[in-house]
Amino acid sequence: MSIFSLLPFVGVLLSIALLPLWTPALWQHHAGKILAAFPCVLALYAAFSGEFTLFCGAACTTLLRDYIPFLTLMATLYGIAGGIHITVPQRTTPLLNTAVLAIATFLAGWIGTTGASMVCIRPFLRLNTGRAHKAHLIVFFIFLVSNVGGGLSPLGDPPLFMGFLQGIDFSWVPKNLCWPVFGTSLALLGIFLALDTFWERKTQNTKEKTPFLVRCEGKYNILLLAGAVAVVALASKDLGTFSVLGVSLPIVGLLRDGGLLLLLGLSLKSTSRSIRESNAFEWEPIHEIAKIFFAIFITLIPVEAALHGETPLAYALTDALSSGAGLSPLRCFWASGLLSSFLDNTPTYLFFFHLFGGNPTELMTTQAPLLVATSLGSVLMGAVTYIGNAPNLMVAAIARKRFPKQVPSFFGYMGWSIAFLFPVFGVLSLVLFSGP
Repeated sequence: MSIFSLLPFVGVLLSIALLPLWTPALWQHHAGKILAAFPCVLALYAAFSGEFTLFCGAACTTLLRDYIPFLTLMATLYGIAGGIHITVPQRTTPLLNTAVLAIATFLAGWIGTTGASMVCIRPFLRLNTGRAHKAHLIVFFIFLVSNVGGGLSPLGDPPLFMGFLQGIDFSWVPKNLCWPVFGTSLALLGIFLALDTFWERKTQNTKEKTPFLVRCEGKYNILLLAGAVAVVALASKDLGTFSVLGVSLPIVGLLRDGGLLLLLGLSLKSTSRSIRESNAFEWEPIHEIAKIFFAIFITLIPVEAALHGETPLAYALTDALSSGAGLSPLRCFWASGLLSSFLDNTPTYLFFFHLFGGNPTELMTTQAPLLVATSLGSVLMGAVTYIGNAPNLMVAAIARKRFPKQVPSFFGYMGWSIAFLFPVFGVLSLVLFSGP
């Protein structure tokens, strides 16, 4: 298929990035139809170019091997997390806010950035109801919980889970990304503590003190989340394969997805409706993720093909990312990060994954610096804009309903990220990646 087959993928990414900003009403009511149009256009193009049979086979493989496991994990973590309701007092201190963010950031690595964001954002906002200035609270929550913390495990952020599905060992992520994520988190938490202390003193909110009492409902869902982590972590053994529609699938993958759905069913069955209503729980965010990633996964097929072998696109990107000694981890970090900032970090990660050859064994060994750079760039810089990662928009929408004047605009949020994220990322890249 020619270069024109790449245009539907570009169209999907531009739609996700721009339409919610330019025409929010149109996007809200017709996002599914708009996104479905791009795979249909690609299918028609494949039919007219004589590649329809090949396209259908690739689409079935992608949906069965990647899309369904990805959506199963997202729905499971989101659904179980929605059964945990945390009640906190409407009073806090800068040190307590920092501690809450640190705990939520760690949780994000194990129950996913989406799950941790949905569990923690409402209690965090209630905790700070009495604050006069809340913009920095929302911004740093998105920085840390909705993005940075996701780098601790393959469960944390969709790009890393997709790498796991492509063959990257579960343990490789915490072994190689733990310290960079820890250092980034520590730096951002320090900046947050300084800002929160400044605003607390400026608004003179330190006189009133309230005992900090926490009440958690739906505690058994915490055990179910731990079970989900264990199911994914253990699903790495080779138990053979089976065939569906001519696609060879690993048996362990079927057991993993079945186990996740079983845990989700237990959560939905055992959690009272009042707890989910207290969380304002609804499935709409998962519906939106399902629509967006269906379009992404299908239209990504010709992009992946273009990055394999000797193609003009592969040559051009390789040249741009290369230094005298080959592909530069430093350039890969910033290139994958900046693309993740304005596109979605999952297709960005997959884009670079296949650009590097797509061999998981080589990427975990001889090409490990490239995979580390791309993983960190995709995960960390998803925080630069609202559209870099799906939880960013969810958190902003929830916060806007509660404090409509405190949530920064799209460009206002970018101002925060440029001021506080880029210096941290600059230091991180210089420490981790040497060379041009």
